[in-house]
Amino acid sequence: MTLDHIPEGCDYDLILYDGDGNQVGIGRDNGNGGKSVTVPNWNLENREYTVKVLAKDGSPVNAEEYYHLSFQTQKAAGDNVLRQQAKEMQEYAGALRRKLHDGQDAAEEKQALQQIREKYGAYYAQQMDGLHKTQAAEYLPEGEVFDESRKAEFLSKMAAGGELTEQEKGLTNIFASAQEIDSATASAKLQADIGEEIFRQMGQSGISPIPSFEVSIGIDGKAEVKGIEDTAVKEKEEDILNGFSGELMDTYISINAGMQGMNKQEQYILKAAMGVEAFLQKATGGKAALSDITVENGRIKGLDAPLDKLLNDPGQNQTYLDYRADILAIKNYERMQGNGLLGGFSARYAVDGQTIRTVSV
Repeated sequence: MTLDHIPEGCDYDLILYDGDGNQVGIGRDNGNGGKSVTVPNWNLENREYTVKVLAKDGSPVNAEEYYHLSFQTQKAAGDNVLRQQAKEMQEYAGALRRKLHDGQDAAEEKQALQQIREKYGAYYAQQMDGLHKTQAAEYLPEGEVFDESRKAEFLSKMAAGGELTEQEKGLTNIFASAQEIDSATASAKLQADIGEEIFRQMGQSGISPIPSFEVSIGIDGKAEVKGIEDTAVKEKEEDILNGFSGELMDTYISINAGMQGMNKQEQYILKAAMGVEAFLQKATGGKAALSDITVENGRIKGLDAPLDKLLNDPGQNQTYLDYRADILAIKNYERMQGNGLLGGFSARYAVDGQTIRTVSV
């Protein structure tokens, strides 16, 4: 995997994460002005990867300038680990299927497959640990081993908006998970950008001093303030916070997703549902919501024309193609998992004077 055509004056990092958010590759200079990283082949069952392009100094990637990501494949050696694992598993997988089909006891095969998974899982962890140690040697004095407790120190510094040294940034990228970095980055943004603008608007609206209160934001994007008895002030607060509902929901998920045990699919469903709700509110003047929609045989039902046609026959319109894909994914998730995630979820914040923080559920 190669990152090139990096905008002039920009210094970007290319970081690869596995499905659990562990760092498994950091791009190295390839001699052509770009950076390259190789996807590891340590385990047959780790096939989901995320690649992130980040500014080395911690600033946002330049949204006005394009960069280029390319992917190349090559034939693996015949004795690679994935083939070894597949061969070992095939010996028992066929017998397992036959026994299950015939109603026979397959405990021996199940146990053997589990032991193979555990063996290659341990091999994966060993390879990742070795990679991290090799990467860390670039930032540590010779012979020194990284103290994992320092990771929490670096992440706390990031979350508070502090600037990390080059060594701290490098070690954080190596040892912190994607979720941990996202959470710290979101916490810093909450205080430095989102929070400052919210408090500025509150001051401009005549709210002084700013009272302490809690706010919850549902999937519909509406803010509900609790703890303020003055109705006029409460309505002002809600009007201001409604303007930040999308950012506050994204930030809340980034900070608290790991704590709540949400996987990537659940995070996507939540963010998609909020986007669809906002779209429906605007497109229908508040007459339709996500809960009014059903899906039958791949067609979206419950909306009046012309929105019905735009979502069911979007043609090449990417905006409606995206909303259609999100709606289908949400409704499929609800069909398989129920409505517990969307029905009971809200982003909760506590505001105290000039600080805003998430409240864990």
